[in-house]
Amino acid sequence: MTNNYRITHKAGSCRSGIDKIGYITHAVINNVSLCGQNPGKKSSWSEYNDVIITCKKCLKMVQS
Repeated sequence: MTNNYRITHKAGSCRSGIDKIGYITHAVINNVSLCGQNPGKKSSWSEYNDVIITCKKCLKMVQS
C-alpha cells in the first residue's frame, strides 16, 4: 500500500452515533478513509494528525 496517507480522526458535533468519548483514527487519502467510514454532514476530518491507526479495516489495508 502507498505511504501517501495521513492518520487522523473525525471531528465535529456528530462524529458517530454512539461514540461519546475517544475516537477512532483512520488512514485518509484525499479526505477519504481507506475503510470507507467518512465524516457525515455535521463532521469532518480533524486538522490534527494522529500517530497510530486504530481502525481495524484501515490498518489491515495499510499493512497489505
